[in-house]
Formats: sequence, C-alpha cells, structure tokens
Amino acid sequence: MKPFVIGKSIRLLENNVKSYINKELKDYNLSDGQFQYFILIYENEGINQNELANLLKVGKASVTKAVKILIKEGVIDRKIDESDKRNYGLFISEKGRPLINVFNRISKRIDESVFKGFDASEMEILKSYLNRLYNNSKVI
Repeated sequence: MKPFVIGKSIRLLENNVKSYINKELKDYNLSDGQFQYFILIYENEGINQNELANLLKVGKASVTKAVKILIKEGVIDRKIDESDKRNYGLFISEKGRPLINVFNRISKRIDESVFKGFDASEMEILKSYLNRLYNNSKVI
C-alpha cells in the first residue's frame, strides 16, 4: 500500500469516528471537538489548561475554546487551586456527571466497531505501528 493511501485511510477513519461522535452528542450541544477534552478532564480531575494542552499536544487557544464551550454548557467547572491561587483546575460538574456514561458508551461503541475482528496480537502490532508512525512524524 502506498503511503498516501495509508494517510487517506487514517483521515477517512477519523472522519467516520468524528461523524459518529457528533451524531451522538448533538442533543447535548457538544461535538467531537469537546469529546476528548471532557474525557481527559474526567480521567484527570483538577487538571489545568496547560496540562491539558500538553497531554493533547495542542495549543493553548484550542484548549481555551473547548473549555469555554464545556463551561458554557455547564458540564465542567473551573475552580481555583487552593494551594496555588494563580492556578485553576478543571472538574466535571454535577450536570456533566451523567455524560460520563454517555461518553463511555460512545467510546465503547467506537472501539467495538473499529476493532471488530482484531485479536490481541493484531492490536499490539497495530499499536506498535501507530506509535512508530507518530514518532516518525515528530521530525516533520
């Protein structure tokens, strides 16, 4: 398979996943753009925006935009860090708690669909290849 075909396949896969996420989150006024942020905040309650940017390898402006939307929708809260008053941590709000199950269901459905027919050894090989592609891409 030619490299550009692999890249196209990765983009098409990403488009299908984003489309599914957007369809599932439409009723919550959220999109795939906020999905990964919400999940990471849930997994790392109290994380600040700089740490979120580092984890996702994105700019601070992207994080700010996503966080503003999540706060506006009332699904996360930004609270001052009592140990460092200059720092604000991000937390899932009471309104956002029920979304955890929704997001977990979406993630599970994506994994079940995308990795259907893969056995454990194929998953390890795929993970290895994707990590290699990612590491190789750091130089461009």
